[in-house]
Amino acid sequence: RVSVSEMGVGDGGRGVDTSRPSLDSIPQVEMINSYYQPTVNLNVRGGPGTDYRILYTLKAGEPVPVIGRVAGSPWFLVADEGRASGFAHGSYLEFRDDESAGNALRDSIVNDREVKRYVVDASNCRRVTQEVTLSDGSTDSNAFRICRQSDGNWVEA
Repeated sequence: RVSVSEMGVGDGGRGVDTSRPSLDSIPQVEMINSYYQPTVNLNVRGGPGTDYRILYTLKAGEPVPVIGRVAGSPWFLVADEGRASGFAHGSYLEFRDDESAGNALRDSIVNDREVKRYVVDASNCRRVTQEVTLSDGSTDSNAFRICRQSDGNWVEA
């Protein structure tokens, strides 16, 4: 059984300004300074984990400057306009083997390369609850929040 419900302002249903996202924290990072590209539309979060808030979403295939990888973790610290802007999971990023790419951090400032992203509209969110009845008769459930992006697609928030 799956149910979808509206979210009110008290449930996090207010607008989110991602024009200048701020990070929740920055742990120790092993420097990379190279370009990667997401293999899917990829959420960038305020910290290295899915429990951190979504700051913005990268479009699949668009180059993104990567500052480094969180030590002992699959999370990468990405840059926007030459500064740390959030964390993306490494299993959805592939290295861009392009010698002309140059220095990812410097070029994102000098060449004014814009990271392609779009805003999650937190005023248009829903709570999705899934409940499964297992073969032994017990039930298990999971609830999560989804929000509509400006391009009409839905992402887990």
